[in-house]
Amino acid sequence: MVVDGQQRLTTLTVLLAAIRDHRVATESPENRERINELYLINKFKPEAQRIKLVPTQADRPQYNAVIDGIPATGGSAVLDAYRFFRSRLVAADDPEDPHDIERLEDAVLRGLALVSVTAQAGDNAHRIFESLNNTGLRLTQGDLLRNYLFMRLPTRGEQVYKSTWLPLQESLTSDELELLFWLDLVQQDPAHRQADTYAAQQQRLNKLHDEKDIEAEVLRFRRLGGLMRVIVDPRWRSTRACAYAWTG
Repeated sequence: MVVDGQQRLTTLTVLLAAIRDHRVATESPENRERINELYLINKFKPEAQRIKLVPTQADRPQYNAVIDGIPATGGSAVLDAYRFFRSRLVAADDPEDPHDIERLEDAVLRGLALVSVTAQAGDNAHRIFESLNNTGLRLTQGDLLRNYLFMRLPTRGEQVYKSTWLPLQESLTSDELELLFWLDLVQQDPAHRQADTYAAQQQRLNKLHDEKDIEAEVLRFRRLGGLMRVIVDPRWRSTRACAYAWTG
């Protein structure tokens, strides 16, 4: 499980897929198998582990299509990145220089530094993530709470994310999610500051020790999110998703 750096690894592998496809189209078909086998695909693994990097559920279909070389339509950040890289490779490829794209591939694979911190049994990977993140782009209170919740769902995280969290995330903006988690605290204690939302929610959730209890909290947040969606946009009240928020 990649705790920090998922977006960077996703971007890097999409770039490698773009280089693969460009070199297949302009040089030799053997580049497909070479790059796939070395960097992108576990040929002899079960289907769920065949592609070496598994992104979040929202990006997975488009990402898998890119790695498998399957034409994909529509829009997504993954597809946009792949198309961007393909266009830049075409622009950078000098017909008079047969080795320019090869040098670019070599720079990507050998010129980038990667720091790998591997957690061992008993380590708190979430704490490590928080420490690492202090040196990069600061996440929202909602981002931090999401990461914490799913670190607490080691066996149920995949299913809970797809069935419960993703619909919540898609129904509210990042700011609205953060506001939701703060209001959830305020109803218990009006003195809670919005800037301390994550710390206060984490302190509250630390009292729960069963994975089922954490899953129940995610479900509760989704129900509250449905109610907040109605407040933000009353027209949403007639939708099926809203009906779920009221009935659970």
